[in-house]
Amino acid sequence: ASKSASALFDSSGGGTFGGAVRYTFWRGAFVSAGARTFSKEGERAFVTSVSGPVQKLGFPLSIRLTPIFATVGYRFRNGKMIVPYAAVGGSITSYKEQSDVAGEAFDDDRSKAGFLGAAGVERRRQFSLSYHRDALGLGGVSKVYGDDNLGGTYVIGKLIVAF
Repeated sequence: ASKSASALFDSSGGGTFGGAVRYTFWRGAFVSAGARTFSKEGERAFVTSVSGPVQKLGFPLSIRLTPIFATVGYRFRNGKMIVPYAAVGGSITSYKEQSDVAGEAFDDDRSKAGFLGAAGVERRRQFSLSYHRDALGLGGVSKVYGDDNLGGTYVIGKLIVAF
């Protein structure tokens, strides 16, 4: 949904905050569960076509995405200083949108299931991909652009505490 995000927020990315717990149960095999949240402020926009100009409407818009996820994976070279790993799982993402147009409040609140895949090296960074098809696209800018996927690619920095 990068085109829709650019039209509404003047950028397609942003920071998230969250946390997760992981339990390693056999050699390098693990299960993990967690949540993170992303929110951004922008304004409603009007677009007539994919190549048409974006017309800002001047009405404030607030969006919050909160995925709750669970994964199962494997840590290769478990116990070493640098540990590559891979995981797959699922998530449920809550999508909340609030806007005030000419004194009338508009709220949209829904959830959608999705797929999560992760691969990385535990030291500093992780590469992940999430996919939530048909979570957008009920109307407006996302319908014009054909954006219906809340997923995307992201990099995560981790602070790991072991017990």
